[in-house]
Amino acid sequence: MMLNSTEITKEIVTSRKFNIINKNLNKESFSNISIYDAYQVQQNVISNLGLVVSGWKLGGTNSKTRELFNTNELYWGPIFNGCIMTKAQDIKLHCGEIEIALKLNKNIQSIDSKVYPNDLSKYIDSVALAIEYPQSFISNISEVGIQALISDCCGSGQCLISKEVPFSKFRDGIICVEVDSIIIEELSTDLLIGGLYQTACDFINRSTQFDFELKGGQWIFTGGLSECRSYKENSHLKVRSSMFNLDFWLK
Repeated sequence: MMLNSTEITKEIVTSRKFNIINKNLNKESFSNISIYDAYQVQQNVISNLGLVVSGWKLGGTNSKTRELFNTNELYWGPIFNGCIMTKAQDIKLHCGEIEIALKLNKNIQSIDSKVYPNDLSKYIDSVALAIEYPQSFISNISEVGIQALISDCCGSGQCLISKEVPFSKFRDGIICVEVDSIIIEELSTDLLIGGLYQTACDFINRSTQFDFELKGGQWIFTGGLSECRSYKENSHLKVRSSMFNLDFWLK
């Protein structure tokens, strides 16, 4: 059944408040919802949940996710307060993807023009390595579509971050992923369409066009450099580069 924005907002808020998969929303529910409407729903969901936004998770920053959701633009959703972790044992979800995170400073709140990569030093304080763990409350989200994903806060879940380094000292490089001392993949921000800095600029510029309020201290999680995958229990996971290190056992 086709639903309006208010009805969709109510369904998603209920699912997220009670941590239950929504069984009422399907592809038909969103047939009259535009991308603009979906972001309005997302903002209403954030408001109705009454939670502080501590960061923003990006999607559609690589070709695979754009193809999956049939879009040519990046998209985003909130990461809520209490969901950005520095200790692996605090992560309750099991499927994650490797990302780079950029921490905004207070200058972002007075932005009044389009941002370009050379401008980022004005708005970014620090950088960290991250694993982002999505959690969608709509079944078969890729089949239901991009409007559903955006409405449901882009599958907002949890994030694990490394120690941060100042943006001025950050140098991009290869990220190695090891499981039980075996390298399973080597990753690069080259996977991001336009590169890391252009991805950050695209998000800042598009989010302000949709009247999202960015604040100092919020993190931008720039999208998956790896597939979203789960690792077997009791394995030793290391994600490292020349600048960062995440090293923990999976319980």
